[in-house]
Parts: sequence; C-alpha cells; structure tokens
Amino acid sequence: MVSQLSMVPVIIDSTKFSLTDLACLGDVRLHDEGIELDFVSRVNYDGDDETVIYNFWATVGSYVPLLTNEDVIRFDWDRYIKVKTRLP
Repeated sequence: MVSQLSMVPVIIDSTKFSLTDLACLGDVRLHDEGIELDFVSRVNYDGDDETVIYNFWATVGSYVPLLTNEDVIRFDWDRYIKVKTRLP
C-alpha cells in the first residue's frame, strides 16, 4: 500500500506554550480548550493512528522538547482527514 498524508488536530494546553512556540509543528490557532495544532503526518494507510501519534512525539522531541504528554489535552480523531496533494 502507498504511503499518504493525514492530518489530525491536536489540542494543547495554552498555559505553558504560545502560538509561536508551536508553529514549527504545523498550523496553529487558539481554540476554546487551548491551542489547536493541525499536525500532518505520513502514514501507511488511512486511519493509521499509531503512526500519527509516533510521528507527533518524534517531531515534538526535535522541535519542542519541553512539550510533554501532560500538555496534550487530546488528539481530535473525529476530525482526522486524508490530506490530498497534487502530483507533479
């Protein structure tokens, strides 16, 4: 099966981080629960949530090392979408 891109919004506690702190991870905006981050991940198949979570934490470790599991309010799996990209 061909790899593809998927996006899942991640809600992060806004008391410890600002929008600019998290902008390196994807599109960010204020949400009523905290900061909403649209995290895009390459996955092996549609609905591959384990790979999304793994890629999220691998990316966080490189770009925002102070972000911990306790700072993540939730992954919004109800709004998980396949990202369509144009082929060259």
